[in-house]
Amino acid sequence: MTNPSWDPHGEVRGALRAVVADPELGTEVLSSPRVMSNILRDFLPDAPRGANLLIAASDADVPGKLRTYLAQGMDAGVAQGIVASVFAEQTALTQDACQWVVHEIAIALGVPPQVGISAGPKTDGRPVVSQRPTTVDKAAAPARPTSRMAPPPPAAPAGPQRDGPAFYPGQPARPSQPVQPAQPVQPQFQGQPQYPVQPGQPPYPGQPPPIQRPAPYQAQQPYLGQPPMLPYDQVLASAPPRRKCRRNVIIAVTTSGVAVLLIVAFLYVLGSIAIPPTRTGVNAQVTGVPVRTLDAVGSGRSYSDAVHRINGARPLTKDGKPEVLYIGAAFCPFCAANQWSIIVALSRFGTFAGLTYSHSSPKDSYPNTATLTFDKATYTSKYLTFVSVESQNVNRQPLQNPTKLETSLWKKYGHFYWPFMDVGNRFYTSSLFDPALLHGKSQKQIAAALSHPSSPIAQAVDGSANRVTAAICSMTGNQPTSVCGTPTITAIERAL
Repeated sequence: MTNPSWDPHGEVRGALRAVVADPELGTEVLSSPRVMSNILRDFLPDAPRGANLLIAASDADVPGKLRTYLAQGMDAGVAQGIVASVFAEQTALTQDACQWVVHEIAIALGVPPQVGISAGPKTDGRPVVSQRPTTVDKAAAPARPTSRMAPPPPAAPAGPQRDGPAFYPGQPARPSQPVQPAQPVQPQFQGQPQYPVQPGQPPYPGQPPPIQRPAPYQAQQPYLGQPPMLPYDQVLASAPPRRKCRRNVIIAVTTSGVAVLLIVAFLYVLGSIAIPPTRTGVNAQVTGVPVRTLDAVGSGRSYSDAVHRINGARPLTKDGKPEVLYIGAAFCPFCAANQWSIIVALSRFGTFAGLTYSHSSPKDSYPNTATLTFDKATYTSKYLTFVSVESQNVNRQPLQNPTKLETSLWKKYGHFYWPFMDVGNRFYTSSLFDPALLHGKSQKQIAAALSHPSSPIAQAVDGSANRVTAAICSMTGNQPTSVCGTPTITAIERAL
């Protein structure tokens, strides 16, 4: 049953046949939403509806369910009907869309195209046969929507799949594992609360009351019975006040000058005490996330397979210290999202300077994702060296070129995808969390949410930062102990 409105030119069916026929891919790839997302972006650039439906079906393991029913000898039409019904009940997709995508996947698995979908028994959203057993991983996190910018990392380790994103317009995110009780979501902390202002009262608690200014000065009227003043008398009468005004001005200027000198002297003495400046604003909020917040978040909503171990490679060092290499692009929304977590993590080992506002391309997925850029920023640490390469600007024009060594590492582990980070040749990372969580938020809104562990932004950014921190601790020999010795980081490092 092919619905021409879903695939008028047969592109989806051709793409599935090409994937199954590829000896390096095969039918097993159909159940991997991450790999399918990367492949279909190339195979179906002009058919986003079909590609998104296939990715959603892959995330729901529609191919695996079909294989299970067919292996049990079930009629192909009935098997398609059961799987399509379960798929429709678990998602917000229409029955027609679910039947179409299930039928196309069945054809790719070898079912003849003329075998249509038969009505199966009611399932109440549950499959007829038992599913493959899974184990619960406390570090499991929601699935990410990858693109041509997110590198295709190796197959995820055994365990539950991440929650599936919304690949179809209007479809809510659908969990593929038991749903944990929802955490209360706090507001996005967009500044100070507004208090009602009463007349004569301060606009917010702690502010001194407004100064009561006197009414404008009014000239006094002449005494009753006083004769009119002649012009000459007016001149004589006005002369003394003028001399008095000049004297008052001189006194005021002198007093102000002395006060300025005293203030300057006070500031000079105060500056010699070397009191560090007060840190305020977005940069301070990002580089100073409280430890108690990071410990409360744990791995949060970061991707459980975002950090990959490198075995047997020569350590990556620079200036006698382990090196963290980051290669990104300004237009890339996945890079924009990762940079928040990288800043939070690296700030626990050193100090950033010169971080500035930036955003991803307005013409890409998750347009104008707000971030802080490493371009022209500096980083100092006694534990490690941080090297950042911003290879393209927001208009996809070349910006910075990686060295030959950096290019070889990017090719070997990242396959020339953005974002890419090599942690001392012990670990490498790709996309850390779903950038959709930051979409439409400003730098101030994102930074303000990082210190509130129950906010979705903190769960994603801080949780990913903890994974990066654990990888860096493995590289630095668990130094400093104030960072690497916390129970949260120790547990995450042990699981890497």
